[in-house]
Amino acid sequence: MQHLKVFRSITYAHVPKVARSKLDDKAVKTIFIGYKHEGYKLFNPMKNKVIVTRDVTFAEDEEWQWNAVAEMDSKK
Repeated sequence: MQHLKVFRSITYAHVPKVARSKLDDKAVKTIFIGYKHEGYKLFNPMKNKVIVTRDVTFAEDEEWQWNAVAEMDSKK
C-alpha cells in the first residue's frame, strides 16, 4: 500500500520545457486531489485550475498555507 498517496498533500508538478521560458520555474506547487487514468489529479490554487500529470514529486509532510493564498487574492 505504499503506492497510495495522502490526499490534500503538497505536490510539485513538473512544467514541460515547451511551456516555460528560460527563467521560469521547472515545477509548480499544487495540491493532490485524486487519481486519474493518465496520472495524478492536482489542484493549483494560485490559478484555480485542475491539472493531470504523471511528473509529480510528493511532499506529504508539508501543509498548504491557505492564508497566504487569501492574502494574494485580496491584493489583486
